[in-house]
Amino acid sequence: MTHLAQFVRLDLMAMRPYLKSMVVMVAIVAVAVAATSREPLAVFPALMVMGAMFPSYPFSLDERAHLDALYATLPVSRTVVVLGRYVTLLIMFAGVVLAGLVTVAVLVLVGSGIAALVHLGGWTPPESFVDHPAPLCAAGGTVGVLALAVSITISRRVYAVRTL
Repeated sequence: MTHLAQFVRLDLMAMRPYLKSMVVMVAIVAVAVAATSREPLAVFPALMVMGAMFPSYPFSLDERAHLDALYATLPVSRTVVVLGRYVTLLIMFAGVVLAGLVTVAVLVLVGSGIAALVHLGGWTPPESFVDHPAPLCAAGGTVGVLALAVSITISRRVYAVRTL
C-alpha cells in the first residue's frame, strides 16, 4: 500500500467515531427535504450542499486530537498529507453523492408507486411526480462540486499556514 493510501486509511479511521453522526445528519436532511418538497429530486441538491460542509470534519478532528503531531512522526512528506486529505474529502463527497442518488431513486420509486395506486382508485394526479429531473440533478451536482472546491481551497490555505 502506498503512503497516500495509508494516509487516507488513517484519516478515515480517525473519523470512524463520527460516521454515525454524519449518516444521521444526512438522513435528517434527506427526510426533511423530502417531506417538505413536492419534488423528490430536491433532495439531491440539498445533500450536495450538505456534502460541502463535510470537509470541516477532518480538520476539526485534526485540531481537537492534535493529529498534526502524529503526522509529523509518520514517514510521509507534507505533500502526501495534503493529497491524502484531498482524497479523503473526495471519498466523503462521493459517499454523499451516492446517498443522494439512492435517496432520490427510492423517493421516485415510492412516489411512482403511490401515484399508480392513486390512479387505480380513479383519481389522476394533476402533475407528474417528476417533470424534469435532469436539470435539477445537474444544478445540484454543480452547486455541490463548486461548494466542495471552494471548501477545499480554503482548507488548503489554512492547512498550508500550519507547520507539521
